[in-house]
Amino acid sequence: MIMNRKRRWLLVSLYLPLVLLVGLIGWVLFQQQEPSLGGEPLSHHLLKLQDGHSDIRASSLEYVKAHSAEFGPYCLRILSRRSNVIQTWLESLQGALAPTRIGRKLGVKNPRINLRIRAMSALALGVLDVPLEKKIQALKVGLYDNDRQTRMESVKSLAALGAHSLQILEPALMDKRGGVRNASLYGVYLLGPEASPALESLKNLLINEDLSLDPLSFEVFQRVGPEAAEVLGNALNTTNVVKRFRLLKAIVSLGNSIYPYRDHFIAGLKHPSSKIRSESARALMAGGQVHAGVAALLFPLLKDEEAEVRLSVVQLLNQRVPFTEPAIRDLLLLLEDDEKEIRRIAGFMIERLTPKAPASKEALREALKSENVFVREVAAKALANE
Repeated sequence: MIMNRKRRWLLVSLYLPLVLLVGLIGWVLFQQQEPSLGGEPLSHHLLKLQDGHSDIRASSLEYVKAHSAEFGPYCLRILSRRSNVIQTWLESLQGALAPTRIGRKLGVKNPRINLRIRAMSALALGVLDVPLEKKIQALKVGLYDNDRQTRMESVKSLAALGAHSLQILEPALMDKRGGVRNASLYGVYLLGPEASPALESLKNLLINEDLSLDPLSFEVFQRVGPEAAEVLGNALNTTNVVKRFRLLKAIVSLGNSIYPYRDHFIAGLKHPSSKIRSESARALMAGGQVHAGVAALLFPLLKDEEAEVRLSVVQLLNQRVPFTEPAIRDLLLLLEDDEKEIRRIAGFMIERLTPKAPASKEALREALKSENVFVREVAAKALANE
């Protein structure tokens, strides 16, 4: 009886690995079965969508589009497939089997190729004629995929659907995974003005201090358009420095549409934070209707203790040189600033001035007596403009 038991365990230990191997090979071969078209598996056609030659990519996309009946169901199935623990384990075994002699003889693919096929399936769905709801649901799975290329191709195809895609993209903006957030943000960016219903969500993403920000978090508002000014402008009354800075940085790119919020910008010129002062100055100038009175609001910042603020202000005033004569004494002081770029811009501004007021001419004549050669040269050039 004991011998029979030992014999059974011996047989199990001998045959179990063989059974598992045969089962693995069978699973791999079953997974690799796929329909073909024109004598080639559909996956081969899809892989041509990322060929190194643009003409091949373009012709392959046209071919895929022309055969929606074949590629549509295939791409939906490939992209909708969700990974589980067992499948992930089996794919890791497949990756180990692929480079072996038996794997090569059986034609076992490296599972990394499957990632490329999956990404190209997402790309193809952007042009394939398949039911809208099925397409959206498959691309949603792609958006939450672990593979970056699959996520990005999925959002591109989602964005091609227009406003329909917001039902998937907007909730993903606040996902805990940075890869998913950034991919959905890119999709919203591609939508442009059609993304206006998601402006509130975009603002919440922008001011969320717990999340790392992608540069697109600022640029997307300009892409959406002037409607973003109201959403951002109404939030500027926050006392949180980080949130206010982010809102200002985003609103600057919206041009004249931010003019109604200029009181916030003027108040920001006296804020304790140098970043708020700097961005407020940029916003004030970007808001349009810049005249001598607006430029004069910036003059006190030419003496700001932070070089970042002084640099921002001279860069802005350099766009409106005719308005800067009343600040000529402050500009002359900047010719000896510790920052080289500030000295350079201040000098360029003064050289382009045509002094008219007696006080301006007097300040320039005094500068001719400076021990600093650069100050004397700039003052001489300005006086020569009379």
